[in-house]
Amino acid sequence: MAYYGLVEFENQSKKGYDNATYVRITNAGAYYLNELIYKFAYLDLVWMDTPILDWSVVDDLLKPVVELKGYKDPRDLDDRFYRTKIFLDYIKEMEEMDFENNPELRESDLMRKEFVPKIIESFQEEKQYIQSKRDVGFADGSPP
Repeated sequence: MAYYGLVEFENQSKKGYDNATYVRITNAGAYYLNELIYKFAYLDLVWMDTPILDWSVVDDLLKPVVELKGYKDPRDLDDRFYRTKIFLDYIKEMEEMDFENNPELRESDLMRKEFVPKIIESFQEEKQYIQSKRDVGFADGSPP
């Protein structure tokens, strides 16, 4: 995280924390943690860069992926919602497994908070908002 500027050490090292006394989150790190992880557009893209250990999940994520076409189909958005839900279900399962396998995390100031339930809730709200805007476009005859 230090290498990518999400956290920083007081010794200004970007490679290691062996000699660091403390670490703090940067403005960029706070933006990722407090804003970006709750945005559908980000979640829709980040699944591609996330290592996934379950091949059935990978298969489910790849099903709706199609080659680029010269037009936008209304189902494209539904496919993106589907992929994002599959991805969020997977990371929720991984987060739960981490807490189950490492009960000491519940005592850690840094890790005792579960992140994924709030991410899922935000995704569902944003999905409903996007769909409502799209449906208005369909209702008045204009493109969504």
